[in-house]
Amino acid sequence: METMPRQVAIASGFDVLCHSLESFTAIPYNERVPRPANPNLRPAYQGSNPISDVWCQQSLRMLAENFVRSVQTDDKRAKEEMCLASTYAGVGFGNAGVHLCHGMSYPISGLNKGGPRWVHPEYDSTPTPGGVLVPHGISVVISAPAIFRFTAAINPERHLRCAEILGADVSNAKSTADYAGNLLA
Repeated sequence: METMPRQVAIASGFDVLCHSLESFTAIPYNERVPRPANPNLRPAYQGSNPISDVWCQQSLRMLAENFVRSVQTDDKRAKEEMCLASTYAGVGFGNAGVHLCHGMSYPISGLNKGGPRWVHPEYDSTPTPGGVLVPHGISVVISAPAIFRFTAAINPERHLRCAEILGADVSNAKSTADYAGNLLA
């Protein structure tokens, strides 16, 4: 991590951010339909749930405190905290799942084939076919503003909670859904 290029650290941090946000704002496990008759038949990604919520919120708190410092300075502790935030987000999305940002990331990366080929700064493009590369964290976060504006209306309280954890003052929210979507954008 001490020698990781800055752009790689930024892309990785955006992936952690989206893992946490998507898992926390996913449809709750007890509201998913169609619902299997037996809980043992639930899919691995079951939706937000009390256990994943704990991990995702802690990951967001750690991101809020360490993401910027970890990429703008040589603060070893901030980098370590980002590794731990990544692990916490992984535990959270490991059973809650993710949603639209990750779903949209694959076509964003996959369609970077024709025309002028773009490779993200500080990335080595030689291992990729044709030297084309959109880092996963970038392809995930690029659609996040529009997606969270859209999903905020479905569960504004959860979106506001995320915005608050990330440091936004949500005390004067006039339209909860609009406010949450704009804050996360």
